[in-house]
Amino acid sequence: YNLILMSFVDRTLISFWFLSLLIGLIWSVAPILPWPALGLVWLLLIQRTTRYQFSRNWIIVFSILVVLSMIIDYYLPIWWTKKYWGTQAGVTGSTLGMIAGIFFLPPFGMIILPFVGAFLWEYIMSNSTGQKAFRSARGSFVGFLIGTGYKLILCGWMIVWVIWQIW
Repeated sequence: YNLILMSFVDRTLISFWFLSLLIGLIWSVAPILPWPALGLVWLLLIQRTTRYQFSRNWIIVFSILVVLSMIIDYYLPIWWTKKYWGTQAGVTGSTLGMIAGIFFLPPFGMIILPFVGAFLWEYIMSNSTGQKAFRSARGSFVGFLIGTGYKLILCGWMIVWVIWQIW
């Protein structure tokens, strides 16, 4: 019922916001674009409409959580790789694996190839033992999973919250 009464601009903004976060949920496994940040931008644009005014406190909370998601997404795999005794070679291999995974067998390649890349790069470039290379790859994978899970939860929460506010 509310969708019928909305202006064209309001419907367009809400549609783009919803699509960006829906795509963000689907593509949360790829750190190509910061989807929660795009969702926040659309949320701020919806805030500018005459029909919807969200709580400033919630906007601040979501802004902090989005910045945190970007930090987690880019630095947590590096931190976990180093925590599991990996070197820069493991971090580089994980990044190369992620890039390759975008093009080969997405989305499964984006989950598997960072692990494989970290293992191979650590093993070959650092002359590490297989066990050390595996630990490094496992650390990279743990960081990736935590960052991905955080983005999935944040995008889902933003979708549910705004739908709750709109209806």
